[in-house]
Amino acid sequence: MKMIGKNRNSNDTAVIGAGIAMNAATSTTIVTLVSTDSMLIMTNDGNQDLFIKLQAASVDDDKKGFILFKGTTATLDLDAVTFVGEVSGITKNGLTTIYTTVF
Repeated sequence: MKMIGKNRNSNDTAVIGAGIAMNAATSTTIVTLVSTDSMLIMTNDGNQDLFIKLQAASVDDDKKGFILFKGTTATLDLDAVTFVGEVSGITKNGLTTIYTTVF
């Protein structure tokens, strides 16, 4: 386990994702977390609020989960006991772009 700031981390590098286009019609996969991932940072770079769901995009297109407001960033401190799997999202209205960093 490595220390980055005050966070625990088992990875030597962070993976910064390309922008992901999100919409209000269908849930979209944001990232699939594996057991070695311990931190997920998501930035909503658009002008629409976004529901973040800790489930596969294929489960449903319901507008539920926690809200990542437009122009904000959320950090999830995770471990394999807390959550491993797909993170998806859907906007309340319109289109937005989300950026991720996983380490």
